[in-house]
Amino acid sequence: MKSKNIVGTTIFLITVIVVFIVWRQLFSQSVVKFRPSDAAGEVLADEVSRLLGGKGEVVVVAPATVSANNANGECLASFVAALQHRGTIKLGATVTIPHPPTPTLNWNVLQPEQLLDVMDKDSGVNALVIFTTLPSYSTALADKLKAHSLTLVAVGGYDGNVRRWLESHALALTVVPRITPSVAGAFAPKTAREWFDSEYQLVTPENVGSLPNSY
Repeated sequence: MKSKNIVGTTIFLITVIVVFIVWRQLFSQSVVKFRPSDAAGEVLADEVSRLLGGKGEVVVVAPATVSANNANGECLASFVAALQHRGTIKLGATVTIPHPPTPTLNWNVLQPEQLLDVMDKDSGVNALVIFTTLPSYSTALADKLKAHSLTLVAVGGYDGNVRRWLESHALALTVVPRITPSVAGAFAPKTAREWFDSEYQLVTPENVGSLPNSY
C-alpha cells in the first residue's frame, strides 16, 4: 500500500511539473519581444500592404548611411523581411543614394533629381518607400509624382517640409518618432504594434492637421 502511495504521489508531482513547463513555454511564446525599430518595420509593411490593397511592387530608397547598426537600418531590414513573408507584394530593387561628392550637413536629403530618376526607371512600380529625408516640397515635383500614380511612403523626421508633402496628398504616409504622448499606458509592450506605438507614430494627410507644424 505504501509503495502504491509513493508511486501515485510521484506521478502526480511529475504531472504538475510537466503542466507547469508547458504553461511556461506557451506563455513565453505569446510575449514577443521587439526593438521599437524592428516593430516599426513590421507595422510599416502592414501599412504599405494596406495602401496597395495587398498587391503591387515596392521599391525602397535608402541613403548610403543606413546600416544594420542604426535604427533606420533595423527598420529597413525588418520591413524587407516582413514584405517577403507576405508573398503578395513584390519587392523591387533597393535604390541606394550615394554620399554627395563633397561633405555636407545634408547627406541624407534625397535630391529632387534623384527622386525623379527613381520614378522614371521602372514604370511598373506602385510604391516608393523612402528611408531618408524627403526633398524640399514643390508643387511641380508633387504633380510629377501623382502623374506616375505612385504611392509615396517615408520613414524619418517630421517638420514643415514633411507636413507640406502630406497636405498635398503626394505623400500617403510617414513613420516618425512619436510626437504626441503614447496611449499604450504603462504596461510592457508585447505585440509589434504596441512596440511601435511606444516610440513611433503614423502621420497621414488625414491626421496631419491635428499635429504641430514641426517639432
